[in-house]
Amino acid sequence: MISDNPPVVKNVVVRPCPGVKYTRIDAFLADEFPELSRSYFQKLIEAGKVFIDGAPCENKSRLFGGETVSCSLSPEKNGVRPENISLDVIHEDGDIIVVNKPAGLVVHPACGHPDGTFANALSGRSEMSGESWRPYLVHRLDKETTGVIVAAKNESAKINLSNQFKNRTVDKTYVAVVKGETDFRKAVIDAPLGRSASNRFMIEVGAGARKESLTEIERFARSSGVSVFLVKPKTGRTHQIRAHFSYIGHPILGDALYGGAAEGVSRPLLHALRIEFNHPVSKRRVKYEASLPPDMAKYVAGVKL
Repeated sequence: MISDNPPVVKNVVVRPCPGVKYTRIDAFLADEFPELSRSYFQKLIEAGKVFIDGAPCENKSRLFGGETVSCSLSPEKNGVRPENISLDVIHEDGDIIVVNKPAGLVVHPACGHPDGTFANALSGRSEMSGESWRPYLVHRLDKETTGVIVAAKNESAKINLSNQFKNRTVDKTYVAVVKGETDFRKAVIDAPLGRSASNRFMIEVGAGARKESLTEIERFARSSGVSVFLVKPKTGRTHQIRAHFSYIGHPILGDALYGGAAEGVSRPLLHALRIEFNHPVSKRRVKYEASLPPDMAKYVAGVKL
């Protein structure tokens, strides 16, 4: 929703990224402000509220690095309707909330998912608490990915956490169950990613892949045609873990989009196990962990993660 309230102008200088030749303006802004969807920025651009070096732009406009992007964001920019949706809260204080996200919960409203999202749940929790804090999303998980997700409860915490994600000082660890019993234990997947030319819903390693992407993986279990990995993504690209495992020939079990369809598995078996960062106010290094859901726990019975 684009509000008519007085705008807050945000200026962002585009930093060149090694190996990246260009990126679309709408995709750049969605990465820069993860609490907002790409469709939000497409509407903002169409409304003439986004500028590149002072000139209005189009959704297809490209960035090469060094430009200054200005956008007029409303104070009501998250405009999310509060909903009473139960959350499995791992930690909460006056500045952040950490939740174990279930499978099937979309993170923020977008085309096809106007409500019933994690953002709606946070707004509802804020309203019911009587504290009137405002939720800000600082990173995302795919709809069917389970596990730990963090949100800020004020602008200051949001800026601090967003900067930590951009500077890659946030440590994230996932658990992935993949197809096939791998013959290696450790690997670093260093392969650039880009949107597929044949399927706009997919991210792939290919001729048009220009975004630097790095994923560290370590197998800790394998049996009956599957392997289980601890995964540490060092960059934060869309579908990075899913695309990288597909690239090495071991798609995530249940991930039909990337070649991992399996009988009796209804979702990609990917779980955000833990996250570690500096608390935005105390500056103390904190770590939070989300227990594995039952559909994944059976693959690692008796193994300490």
